Amino acid sequence: MKMPQVPSKTADPAVPSLWEPSRVLKMLTHLNEFMCNPLWEEGTPKGERSLMTFSKVQSVTAILKVETPPLKLVVSGATYDEALAALEAALMLPQVPFQCDDNPLGRAAKKKR
Repeated sequence: MKMPQVPSKTADPAVPSLWEPSRVLKMLTHLNEFMCNPLWEEGTPKGERSLMTFSKVQSVTAILKVETPPLKLVVSGATYDEALAALEAALMLPQVPFQCDDNPLGRAAKKKR
């Protein structure tokens, strides 16, 4: 893929969007609720939430993180669609398979001397 050039003018508002949020979010209702709802069911705040994806040669890994408590959910699939579907399926489980987040702030661990 070539590096994109900065457009000289603003985008034409008559050009339709290629992404239809309502259609996509209808398929990922649990992920949408997790990311958009700032509170857990019992009313305590979740803090920051983030979704990261990593592309490898033959797979895509998705990591969903929450600040409070420091937890992460790691899934993978052959494509982005499969990885997002795996996240949605995991969030639908009665007991979501969260893992303890050893690096909650996303900072590199300090080297030991």
